Amino acid sequence: MLHHRLPPAAERSDHFDLLLEWRGALLTWELPIRPLLIDQTTAARRLPDHRLVYLDYSGPLTENRGHVQLVDTGFLTWIQTPDAALESWTATLTQPAAVTQPAARWCLSLASPAPQRTDWVVDWRRLR
Repeated sequence: MLHHRLPPAAERSDHFDLLLEWRGALLTWELPIRPLLIDQTTAARRLPDHRLVYLDYSGPLTENRGHVQLVDTGFLTWIQTPDAALESWTATLTQPAAVTQPAARWCLSLASPAPQRTDWVVDWRRLR
């Protein structure tokens, strides 16, 4: 997950980019807030796929698009794989253990109730 800080004159506001790897690219959603990674549901907007370089990138973006900072990372396992015909996808996310915390796992569901497939809902559920 990246925190995307935009230039002051940008039409959009700062947000978080959720990046999920699939077939050599990063499926990407813009989130208005950083999920707390507890049971939570939030709106999301589908963005064009990003390049794999963003999996571990922090720094400035070209063409005055602001700056991104890597804020979270983990391992993804698709349960219901991305398919253009499906309106929802499901995966588990595993956050590696840190010095002060054990590893944590979540079930992540992404659903697009609208036919245009730009407005999505992201649902995070902690696996116990």
